[in-house]
Amino acid sequence: MFAADLLEHLTRDDGRAFLALSLARVNLGVLLVMPALDFEQGAVFGNAYEIHRSSWAPADFAPYPDADVLTWRRQLLVWLPSDGVRRVLPRPTLREALGLAARACLVRVLGGLRSEAWLDEHWRRRT
Repeated sequence: MFAADLLEHLTRDDGRAFLALSLARVNLGVLLVMPALDFEQGAVFGNAYEIHRSSWAPADFAPYPDADVLTWRRQLLVWLPSDGVRRVLPRPTLREALGLAARACLVRVLGGLRSEAWLDEHWRRRT
């Protein structure tokens, strides 16, 4: 099961209940994606379901011994296996991480569209 940007919209008790019910019903496990930062969010466009009612951190998944937790670019990715087999989420290589950091710097300096255009031109010349 894949649940992205869901858990933070539930209370902690409802979130734990959701995880228990999900793990009881899936074959392999649950992949969660949520903000790694605790930030307040109200009803977006009047939608009360958009309110952030909880914040989750890697330590919150310690009760799940086979869980793998990865914090990546302001996102928390969590794999909770239901079959008792620990599987590790892929980690970026140092080169990939440095490339992403360089891209983020370019975006801050040039802006999103200009930095993508510059990168496209730069890589076209190299190949």
